[in-house]
Amino acid sequence: MLFLTFEIIFLFYLILRYKTLFLDVLEERTDLTTIITSQLPITEWYGYLNNPTVADAILDRLVHNSYKLKLSGESIRKLNSEKA
Repeated sequence: MLFLTFEIIFLFYLILRYKTLFLDVLEERTDLTTIITSQLPITEWYGYLNNPTVADAILDRLVHNSYKLKLSGESIRKLNSEKA
């Protein structure tokens, strides 16, 4: 099982610069485990990608059969900085 974690900046750079390559990678990983972390809500990806067709294709591959974990609460960094 292969786990991939993309930082949000790299992920969006890759998507914006190499949209079709990113779609190909997602297509090849259809039956593999892929972990993507993001602070940007899925609903805002459309505006960020600035291309509804590409956004639909990418999100269709990412969201289909996915598990979403939405974390809430104070940032650990913020809590730790207040203690210092």
